[in-house]
Amino acid sequence: MIICWGIRKRLVDWRSNDLQKFVFGGGVKMIGTVKEIARAVKGMITQSRKNQEFHRVSIDSRSVKTGDIFFAIQGHRLDGHQFVRAAVRQGAGAVVVAKSVRSVPRDVSVINVDDTTKALGRLAAAHRRKFSIPVIAVTGSAGKTTTKELVAQVLAARYRVLKNTGSFNNFIGVPLTLFQLTKQHQMAVLELGTNQPGDIAWLTSIVHPTFTVLTNIGEAHLEKLKSPAKVFQEKIQVLKGMDKGGKILINSDDPWLRKLLSRVWKDRILTYGIKGDADFRAEKVLLGRGQQIQFRIDGQKFELNTPVEANVYNALAAISCGRVFRVGYQTIRRQLKTFDFDCSRQTIKSIGGVMVIDDVYNANPVSFRSALKTLAAWPTRKKRILVAADMLELGEWSGPSHLAMGTLAADLGIRQILTFGTNSRLISEGAVRRNPAVLVEHFSDRLQLHRRLAKVCQPEDVLLVKGSRAMQMEKTVVFLTKHFSKD
Repeated sequence: MIICWGIRKRLVDWRSNDLQKFVFGGGVKMIGTVKEIARAVKGMITQSRKNQEFHRVSIDSRSVKTGDIFFAIQGHRLDGHQFVRAAVRQGAGAVVVAKSVRSVPRDVSVINVDDTTKALGRLAAAHRRKFSIPVIAVTGSAGKTTTKELVAQVLAARYRVLKNTGSFNNFIGVPLTLFQLTKQHQMAVLELGTNQPGDIAWLTSIVHPTFTVLTNIGEAHLEKLKSPAKVFQEKIQVLKGMDKGGKILINSDDPWLRKLLSRVWKDRILTYGIKGDADFRAEKVLLGRGQQIQFRIDGQKFELNTPVEANVYNALAAISCGRVFRVGYQTIRRQLKTFDFDCSRQTIKSIGGVMVIDDVYNANPVSFRSALKTLAAWPTRKKRILVAADMLELGEWSGPSHLAMGTLAADLGIRQILTFGTNSRLISEGAVRRNPAVLVEHFSDRLQLHRRLAKVCQPEDVLLVKGSRAMQMEKTVVFLTKHFSKD
């Protein structure tokens, strides 16, 4: 049992039961024998070597080592069954397949399953249940990865923590992360992502979290999730599959998440926020003129090396987790102060006198609103310029969402907008509808956009570059870096 210290004078009892590319495991605990693995993945052994044991899992034939178990994952572009022979040549001791494969040597075990991706998850679930440690799941519409990283950094001051690398938050990344779990780990922090109904329920069945962090609910992946209400229903599936004695940490400033306070989980919920009452509430939030934010919790002062106000919420989640798991305020303060807010999530770059807000990692209306507020708040005597590409996976919400971003940009005083793509044209349209004085230009060709930016941008301008991952707006940041660094 872990005893969590007082939260608002309450004592909460809580019970919990170098990365090589696509090769996971190798810890003290083995993954299992061929019979144990077949049982875990609900597969049938069609050939095997007696008493064969496995310690590592691979889904990439190029990185297979002697004795690995290779899963032939069927992806959108590649089918792992095409690489079974290559995996065997590399030394794979077993292969998990959903199709018939030929010419597999007799000393290589073959396990047939209905679906290799599901089999990978089932085996990861079996491996995870060998460990009685706290497992924290982080999910929400925006801020998941940054929150996961902050939580892990705070807890790493006291515990040996396993976490997803980058945004390994899907049906492949989560299982592969769990295969790294060994008896050396004292805690795991795992980000769970979704883009369609059922994703969170499946990932939760694999992870079986003992503690859950919900960041926010908004307009994300609406092409398949259809509406924020259904996003909410999808996200809270994590609560149904978590440990029955576990706690739930929510952003109580989020109107959707506040609904949980009146549900069956209310006695297990802890809260963080800025606007209203919360177990962990940030006060005196001060946005500095540089790349820093300061705030206080219960008289304790914290400082973040970022100008992004939304990161206060992400940090609050980390502070809350730290206190629940008995990390002192002074240690938490140090861990947050040294955290590097990077990875193209509103990263500030001064390039040849032009201030570039690099937010090209991804885009949905929740993160877009946050980025626009950062642009509007950045001090400058010159222009604030929005360079925006399409927000994808919004379905029927795409048109209204892009128009709304343009309206907000105009309301925030942004007077020049350059858009790239297809639906992003509506951002310009929304801005001009709100304020005809806004200068807007749309481009379907990236090179033309870059040529125009070279003429438009001047020293001391502030420039936000934003778009969904598939729009590859990092190419625009690279162009700006080369162009203005040269100047």
